[in-house]
Amino acid sequence: MVKCSNCGTEGMGKFCSQCGTKLVHKEAPTVETKIENGSDGMVKFNKCSSCGSSVDSSAKFCDMCGADLDENKEVIVVEKVNPIKSAIFSAIVPGIGQVYNNQPKKGLIIFVIWIIGVILILFIVGWIIVVIMWLYSIYDAFTSAKKLNEGILLDDSIL
Repeated sequence: MVKCSNCGTEGMGKFCSQCGTKLVHKEAPTVETKIENGSDGMVKFNKCSSCGSSVDSSAKFCDMCGADLDENKEVIVVEKVNPIKSAIFSAIVPGIGQVYNNQPKKGLIIFVIWIIGVILILFIVGWIIVVIMWLYSIYDAFTSAKKLNEGILLDDSIL
């Protein structure tokens, strides 16, 4: 945590969430975002529409890019997902668990690589690709679902 030189608010991002002043860190900031977990099975995220990072619901400025959140805040509400169900979907067809987690690009990439591996089975090397992508898909679907339910906004990229 670093204290803002302008208003004294403590922050972890690059900019103060209360006044927008640039914060000076000795090391790279890691941001923990407070999310609202509803009892209705929904998770609510606040996102800066300028840079796409998660922001605290009480912040006035994005702590990653300094944008004024009165003009640049997006509220995203997503349904909680079942990690076991997500893993089972990916065990059946690699990539489907990622689609269930609302990561369609990631799911498609995993599925395409898995299909390429199935085709390459004729050349023996395909078995390695098929098994690795199948196991990665199951693992990623499960861990991504858990992160989503904990309120971590997920990126739709493979790595």
